[in-house]
Amino acid sequence: MPGSPEEADARRGRKRRARTESEVQALREIRAVTQAYLRALEVPEQKGREEFERDFSEAAYVAVMRHRALLREPGERSRDRRDIDLEVARAAEAVIDTFQTYRAVLDVLRREGSQESKSRGIRPEEVRAAVETPRAAYIEALHEYIDTAQRSALAEGGQGRGIEPQPAELGQLRHLSTQTELEREHVEEPTQLWFAGKDVDTLLYRINRRTPVTGETLFTQPVDVLNHLEQVLAVSVSYETGRAHKRLWHIGNKIFDHRAGTLTGRVGWTRPTEVQAPVWDDERQEWADRVLAGDVTVVAPFAFDADRRYLGVMRHSSFSETTIAEVFREILNLGERRRPEPSTDWDVEPVGDAEEFYQWVASADRVVSVDLVFKRPNPDAEREFEQLFARQNELRARYIKESIAAQDNERGLSKQALRREPVTRSFIMAAMAAFGYIVGRGYRAGRKVTYDQRRRAARERIENVGPSWDGATEEVLGAVRRAEARRRQDG
Repeated sequence: MPGSPEEADARRGRKRRARTESEVQALREIRAVTQAYLRALEVPEQKGREEFERDFSEAAYVAVMRHRALLREPGERSRDRRDIDLEVARAAEAVIDTFQTYRAVLDVLRREGSQESKSRGIRPEEVRAAVETPRAAYIEALHEYIDTAQRSALAEGGQGRGIEPQPAELGQLRHLSTQTELEREHVEEPTQLWFAGKDVDTLLYRINRRTPVTGETLFTQPVDVLNHLEQVLAVSVSYETGRAHKRLWHIGNKIFDHRAGTLTGRVGWTRPTEVQAPVWDDERQEWADRVLAGDVTVVAPFAFDADRRYLGVMRHSSFSETTIAEVFREILNLGERRRPEPSTDWDVEPVGDAEEFYQWVASADRVVSVDLVFKRPNPDAEREFEQLFARQNELRARYIKESIAAQDNERGLSKQALRREPVTRSFIMAAMAAFGYIVGRGYRAGRKVTYDQRRRAARERIENVGPSWDGATEEVLGAVRRAEARRRQDG
């Protein structure tokens, strides 16, 4: 009957189905162009690679904006759907923000590939490295958008229309990350040797022990750092990271070799996940989609040498420099608080690469400011920084921060003086030894550029990693010792 409640409900249902179908088509387009974008990133470095990356990254962005526009059209939505769409809106904002930054860096990348840039002594690898962080952030934002948009469509009845999560596809998305904390959707069991036969970086940190910020402790800090670590890690402690995709981190397989002064083990994360899969129903004699529970797990070897307090972690594509430091720091401090006599604030800080910093200085058109922070490394100090330690002790300071700002921002700081001036150089070298950090700000091609050591752990390359956990762990320990030897030589 025309105008009846039943007819009105039918009309609303038809509109909702049509809208859902449009959203599903738009989501399929996002996934298709994103796959094209990822394939473009797999093209070997060659002439024209930047144009491929630029064009396909923009195509993915445009597809997201089309889908976002559909979601903003008026229409009835369920309560659950409205809540999810708020998440989609936030994910879209992240895509917009990261794409704008990424595109700006790609523009600089194209200019820096010019003959003029080469004449200024900027190496191609320096230019390429600059795009890694914004690219990874953009890939992460795309992943979040696709994941959230899929849940939105499924909540509105899109199930069975070819938009259900595809773990391998999303895993490829995250595998291409470089600097940001991304995840691989396909399951990697702890025994899976993801590193075998590959060239893999070892991320380098320094483990520092300090007097608690709250004041002098009543208890004495153990002299031997390896004994101290063994006490702290005696009880299993986990730490959770992430927001939309939470991960639970653990440190395990610990081997303390007191004669060699080393600790080796494995660090990794796990999180429960749900995957839709066809399941056979014998009673109905049909295949039906069911949600199956599972775990996503990634594990990597690490090694610590008590000599210089260096920690090396084999870098999986889902590991970011900042997250690894956070995980070790928090687990160590949680373990410390469980000791009968807690005495220490633990910190895990990236070892710096002085040459990388000076390359950043050289590649900037001008450097307008440098912040140098020196932290108390009690009691694991190095003799070459005794003057800074003495100054800190005399001032009773927890840390010393020195800010250097250019007299004239148009001219910038003297790049030669940043290398040669004694006090500045001592701060820089202390920061590179992970007794603090450096933040530099400047301009390149008219755009602001920043160097933040806290997000840039030094790396030691391991080529053709062996096909066993023991072999990979030994190679990480070897990488740590090579880095320590180079530090002694430079110092």
